[in-house]
Amino acid sequence: MEPTIGPQQAPKTFVLCFDGTGNKFSGDESDSNVLKIFRMLDRSRGTQFHYYQPGIGTYVTSTSLSSTGTIHRIRSAYLKAKDSAIGSSFDQHVMGGYKFLMRYYVPGDDIYFFGFSRGSYIARFLAEMLDYIGLLEAGNEELIRLAWKTFAKWQQRRGQSNQDQEEKKKLFNYMKAFRETFSRPISRIRFMGLFDTVNSVPRFESAWMQR
Repeated sequence: MEPTIGPQQAPKTFVLCFDGTGNKFSGDESDSNVLKIFRMLDRSRGTQFHYYQPGIGTYVTSTSLSSTGTIHRIRSAYLKAKDSAIGSSFDQHVMGGYKFLMRYYVPGDDIYFFGFSRGSYIARFLAEMLDYIGLLEAGNEELIRLAWKTFAKWQQRRGQSNQDQEEKKKLFNYMKAFRETFSRPISRIRFMGLFDTVNSVPRFESAWMQR
């Protein structure tokens, strides 16, 4: 008697939208094109999953969203201004998208990225991170920070000297070992719709200019 095989699960589609610096939902015509695209996505199918991320400089707070004291408000305003200027929360934005895929993706699913300004750079950075580091198994949240640090070091490599090349080789081999040890297969990003990509994250921008 042949074993019965259940119906094959349809592949899922993941659409991740990363907004530009200072951009968030307003509910009117001032919303960015990324938000307008997000609004048009099909929510009637159970196989399509959507993720929207407000831009850098929009949700940095001093302690919590419920802080109301004057000092907290001043500190929150300062942190948001600093974030808008130098992208101090860039790592949180990249890891936010990574964590979303980590929780729900299975091999065979399709991934689409949309981004504007620094949100475009977040999408590009995340796509490269998935290429080099891979996607951790669901439930391994404790390793996300290590995955980030590993790829961030690679992106911050500089120069073409013999010492730089030796360091580059070590970093690459470490990433390869990390991927083979902890990550699962992931398809290439099917589509990336990026508008006006801006780096403006000093630690990565200056390293890129020296390579």
